[in-house]
Amino acid sequence: MQKEDWINSVLNSSADIKPAEPNAYLYHKLITRLGESNTPRIQSSFMTKWAIAIVMILLINITGIMAYTSFSKQKNETAAVKALSYELISSTAYSY
Repeated sequence: MQKEDWINSVLNSSADIKPAEPNAYLYHKLITRLGESNTPRIQSSFMTKWAIAIVMILLINITGIMAYTSFSKQKNETAAVKALSYELISSTAYSY
């Protein structure tokens, strides 16, 4: 019984607590700032958007061309090595 009374007194101890009240000036200042529509926004022109799009397309194309040329160069080197190895293998040596 004593434990239950103690638990109930602990649970009821928060009944006397009052919620915090903000400073009236600070609260008013905060509400007015949240309501302002003067937030800075980045405004870009029509030409700027097109310029960014063109630069991005050029970068993608240049990257693709560089990757293709390095791949084809590697493919040509591999083909040359294979041709040379086939030539060396195809020679027969007879030892009588």
